[in-house]
Amino acid sequence: MKSTKRESDEHFLEESVQVYLRFSDGRWVLDRPTLDGAPLDSVLTGGASNSECECGDPAGCERARAVADQAPLPNAEDLYALLLEALA
Repeated sequence: MKSTKRESDEHFLEESVQVYLRFSDGRWVLDRPTLDGAPLDSVLTGGASNSECECGDPAGCERARAVADQAPLPNAEDLYALLLEALA
């Protein structure tokens, strides 16, 4: 049986997304750009970060980071599912 493990699974990669809020009727609500179905905006200027990876393979880690940068960031619905999974 062939392994389905990807090289990126062996590295610690991080990304951060921006969720736009606006103040309405005395409380914070999600703003339309967050809910448009498009991938959320990254707050990192250089794409995914591998600065915390301790793999000892800088070239492999950079290749994994490049692969991660090609994957679309989650949209609001995807983020909701990720939060539900993490908080369950």
